[in-house]
Amino acid sequence: MTNLCHPSFFHGFCDWEEKENGVFLTHLPKKTHEWYREESERWSMRAHCYAGIRLETETDATELTFSLEYIDGDTPLASFGLVIDGEVQPVISLIPEDLKQPVTISLDGKSHRVMVYFPHLISFVIKSAVAKGTAKPLEPVTKRYYAFGDSITQGITGENPANTYPAQVARCFQMEHWNFGVGGIHFNEGTLQGMEAMPTPDLITVALGTNDWSAGQTENMSTFLKKCATYLKRLDALYPTVPTFILLPTWRADEMQSMKRGNLQNIRENIARTAAFFPNMKVIDCQDMIPHDVNLFADKYLHPNEEGFLHYGKNLCQAIKERL
Repeated sequence: MTNLCHPSFFHGFCDWEEKENGVFLTHLPKKTHEWYREESERWSMRAHCYAGIRLETETDATELTFSLEYIDGDTPLASFGLVIDGEVQPVISLIPEDLKQPVTISLDGKSHRVMVYFPHLISFVIKSAVAKGTAKPLEPVTKRYYAFGDSITQGITGENPANTYPAQVARCFQMEHWNFGVGGIHFNEGTLQGMEAMPTPDLITVALGTNDWSAGQTENMSTFLKKCATYLKRLDALYPTVPTFILLPTWRADEMQSMKRGNLQNIRENIARTAAFFPNMKVIDCQDMIPHDVNLFADKYLHPNEEGFLHYGKNLCQAIKERL
């Protein structure tokens, strides 16, 4: 038996907090989460979920067992993602109620490189993590990828946390990744508080704008442009030399509705114009990365389902390759 509850096995977290009943991890810096907590109770709940956090090991175990204590979440899902030797395995579908019992992942007892993606839309304490066999941490990966964004970045409505688009991009480019997505957010420089404490990454993506449009019934385009420019200016000040891809909003079924800020295409165009002022930023139009088929969206209009996320990840990886 090998105890896995050590920071060397875990990836994608910002803070490791020892508690009486176990360990609590966060996918955002402490200062960033404090900002979310002050802004919105719902944002705060989403901000302390385990998006992007995973365990990585080389192991000959026959089983990996996790005992978790559920805290809260914004979804009825508590699914685990599993990647063995680079191949994504079928999702381990669970609900929060299932976490009252230890979660056991069966393996074949042969030596493999294993990645376990924790449920990405809930928060919990890790009471124990054990391998039935030998296990060691994987060698550190030197390159880092930061994904900033909203619910689609966080992976809301995607069942398998191994198939969020940041996870797909990270595996494609063999990078460590941190998923800084929080459902419902807009362009707001406050969401970058605390990022100065993080090491400089090698790649950044920013996927914002759809919420700015859908929530923009009362504010005009000039207000949006100011918020967008302020956010990108702050990001540029933090990471002036890092290749940064600005991902324009994906298709949504209601995008041609006219808001005070116009339609969603108007938002895309203005994000692109604003990003053009920053030399390290490149724009990727993601409107067609998920086919315009409502059956690829869990809510039939905006948030991709599992198949939709696979389209997005594959096409985004190709687009980044062409521009790096």
